[in-house]
Amino acid sequence: DGVAGLCVNGKKCYKTKVDAEFALYKCQSSKRDNTHKEKRVYFCPTCKYFHLTSQEKKKTITWKSLNNARK
Repeated sequence: DGVAGLCVNGKKCYKTKVDAEFALYKCQSSKRDNTHKEKRVYFCPTCKYFHLTSQEKKKTITWKSLNNARK
């Protein structure tokens, strides 16, 4: 099933990004009424595997975006 165990942070580790994306697809297509919905896949530098998260991707701040915000 692509699961490689648990990370030190307690999250399931997926061996490949494809395994994690398939798990994400299964979560999103589930008909269960959960308030906690997984939204994306990310690479964990601690365990070197992939995890699922319900958090939105953080916006990258650049010098250009900061300068535009000041105008």
